[in-house]
Amino acid sequence: MTGVQTCALPISKWIDSNKHLSICAGLFEYVKEIDNQLLENCFKKAKKGRDVNALNNIVNSIVENYPKYKDLKSLFIQSIKELTRNNNTRWVNNIWYRPESIIDSLDEKGYDVIIENLILIPRVDYHVEAILMPVAVKYPNKVIKFFNKRVMKKTKREDDISYDAIPFDLHKINEPLQKHAKVVINEIIKWYSQKQARLEWEAAHLIQAIFPSFNKELEKKLIGLIKSKKEKNNKIVLSILRAYRGEPFLHSVCKNFVKRSPHVEKFKSSLFIALSQTGVVSGEYGFVNAYKQKLEEIQSWKKDKSKAIKSFLKEYEDYLNKRIASEQKRADEDLELRKREFGIPDA
Repeated sequence: MTGVQTCALPISKWIDSNKHLSICAGLFEYVKEIDNQLLENCFKKAKKGRDVNALNNIVNSIVENYPKYKDLKSLFIQSIKELTRNNNTRWVNNIWYRPESIIDSLDEKGYDVIIENLILIPRVDYHVEAILMPVAVKYPNKVIKFFNKRVMKKTKREDDISYDAIPFDLHKINEPLQKHAKVVINEIIKWYSQKQARLEWEAAHLIQAIFPSFNKELEKKLIGLIKSKKEKNNKIVLSILRAYRGEPFLHSVCKNFVKRSPHVEKFKSSLFIALSQTGVVSGEYGFVNAYKQKLEEIQSWKKDKSKAIKSFLKEYEDYLNKRIASEQKRADEDLELRKREFGIPDA
């Protein structure tokens, strides 16, 4: 007689009496076998009573015994639906680390249920990314739509600082998403058609998180937007460029912008800003050194025979030199003030 069979009668009575549902649901996780009928009866009671502890334990029991009880996949999905209905996402912490997860075997509709639940989570951390991995591999567009829905949710909850629509960095799902670069990029670009400031900012942020070192497909897409000669498309390009830190891999797109965009004069200052962004610097003369590095990086543009490039380059060098002079003056003054305040002698 198995462990479940031994205690089936008292468990059945507890479930019928709507007592100790959480314990009943969690038992199967520890005995490593499941009485399907008992677990389904437990689910019905938990659903009616909105018992999230029992629902989470039902999920844990199914996951712990997977793939032995593959026929309980439907009950797993139903349990997640009920947890979503009750604004509960605790199940994620009990499943993300499992090497053979039921998540890997779900169909498209199953992933839709999972995604609806994950939209509730305040922050997309490593655990959430682990759950999203098989979705990113099979349905990358769903992951992008997932982030879109999170941004829309954030828009409605501006006062909720605990809810972060898109993480600063991605640690796992960026790799499978990069393999579907064309699909991913096109899906994110659609956000700009919704004409919401937060969506536009987050779209650029998400692209940078997925492609932190840029991408040939992304470069091709941005140059294509420039070639369209439409002002709205040029704005999209600049929005994405500003999400980076002026790295040299942006230069090809920027040069195409200077050569091909009929709106280059209007957006010249925006290009200067995109190219000169530095990220974090250190030391009193951190910005001075960073801008000098920008000057060095741009010297390769002098090999280009385009008059438009030569003209732009001259103005951009003037812009950088003014920034260098300004930062040099500020750093000198700050250093002198500290010397006087703390009595630091001259070197």
